Amino acid sequence: MSTAHVMTSALLRQFAVKTGSSIEVSTKLGPHTLLRTSFDQDAFPDDSELQASFLKSLIDDVKPGALDILAGNVARCLEDQATAVRKVIQAESKSATNNQQVNK
Repeated sequence: MSTAHVMTSALLRQFAVKTGSSIEVSTKLGPHTLLRTSFDQDAFPDDSELQASFLKSLIDDVKPGALDILAGNVARCLEDQATAVRKVIQAESKSATNNQQVNK
């Protein structure tokens, strides 16, 4: 399992948790979870310009109206979620590479 978080603001945080091929993203305001959804890693676009719109579409499908709560912070939250997802994918890739080198 890999985890990453990005501070969007002092109270607003974006999290990504990768377990196997599944990635869960969530937005927290202080201790409260505002939204949470998950997807398969293979569905996440490689093109960084498509990642925020992928997450927006996913959240809109799973939790219609949830992004309205974030008002003016939506774009930044989505970009920060994409950053957190990239971090967990990269962390797991580095871990797998290190394990392969150790096993040689």
